[in-house]
Amino acid sequence: MAKKKSGSSNNSGSSRHELMEIVKILAFVALFLTVAIMVTKSIYHWAGWNWAFLGVLDLIAYLCLIFVVAVPAWWFVKGKYKAWKIVYWVCLAILIVFVVFGVGIIPWR
Repeated sequence: MAKKKSGSSNNSGSSRHELMEIVKILAFVALFLTVAIMVTKSIYHWAGWNWAFLGVLDLIAYLCLIFVVAVPAWWFVKGKYKAWKIVYWVCLAILIVFVVFGVGIIPWR
C-alpha cells in the first residue's frame, strides 16, 4: 500500500489551489468591471455627463488586475535568483503607486 506523504508539500498545494481560485474570481471581476466602466464612460461621454464617480470602480478593477498579474508573476520569480525578486517587488510597488495615485504624481516638464 502506498504511503501518504506528510508535510508542508500537501498543504502548499491546497493553499496554492485556493489562491488560484481567488485569482480566477478576481480575473473575472476585473474583466467585468473594466468592460462595465468602459461602456459606462462611453455613454456618459456621449451624453456629456460627468463620470467622476466611476473612479472608485476603476481603481478596484485595476487592483484586481494587479493581483491577477502579480500572483503568477511571483510564482515565476519565486525560484529564481534574488535579483529577479527585487525587480518583481520594485515593479509591483511602482505599479501600485501609479494606479493608486495616478500618473500625475511625477511633475513632467
